[in-house]
This record gives sequence, C-alpha cells and structure tokens, in this order.
Amino acid sequence: MDSATFERLIKDMCGAAGLADWQEVARSGHLALGDRVIGLKHCAHDIHDDVLSVYVEFEPAGRDDLQLCGRLLQENLRSGASLPGFFGVHPDNGNVVYCVRMAGARLIGGADLAAFVEAQVRAAGDLLKTLSYCTPGAQHVS
Repeated sequence: MDSATFERLIKDMCGAAGLADWQEVARSGHLALGDRVIGLKHCAHDIHDDVLSVYVEFEPAGRDDLQLCGRLLQENLRSGASLPGFFGVHPDNGNVVYCVRMAGARLIGGADLAAFVEAQVRAAGDLLKTLSYCTPGAQHVS
C-alpha cells in the first residue's frame, strides 16, 4: 500500500473515531486507544500489498513465564473469528502483544477500520483478563 493510500486510510479512520491529529498518527504509525498504544504498519514500498498490520501492546508478561507463553500459543489456535490475529511476547520489554493483519485494507472505510481496531483491542483485552495476564487494577478499553 503506497503512503498516500495509507494516509487517506488513517485520515478517514481518525475522522470516524474523532481523533484530530491524523497526520501524527500517519507519520508515527501509532495511536492511543484508552490506555493502549496501537501500532499501524503497512508495506510502503509495495503498492500491491494492501495488508495493514495492527499491533496492540498490553502489560508485561514476565520474561521467563513459560506457562504464559504456552497459553498464549494455545489461544492463537482457539480464539477463532472474534480474534483472527495472534498473541506474542515483545522481545524487548516482555509485554504481551496482539497482532492482526487486515488484508484488503485499502478498500475498507475509515469508520469500519476504527470499529475493527476498537473491537480487536477490546476482544484481546477481555481474553487476557480472563487468563489473568493483565496487571491487576489496570484500565482496559471499555
């Protein structure tokens, strides 16, 4: 997806979500949704690649928590349609990360993209809460 298409997509999404500074979101590839940092990445050098990758960073998992890693891998297979992405552990800070790749992103409208991102953040956060991965007392997207 070329940069102009990505910028249009981000502008439309931010407009639908009520975020004023779409230029900063497009430049940085990051936005805040509640207390979550959301990464939005695309392949700018390939105009035929219309995949948008959405990354959501959650609380620390504990670097040596093998039980957590095993459960995250299991959830990658179990979660189904509500969570079409996958979980992992950030290699630098040990935080749980959820990633979903959206094919055909250039064809989706801004309101649909905003709703999709919000739904993915909420569903991933809800699942992590049920698995007790998140820090007690942390705020979650509601």
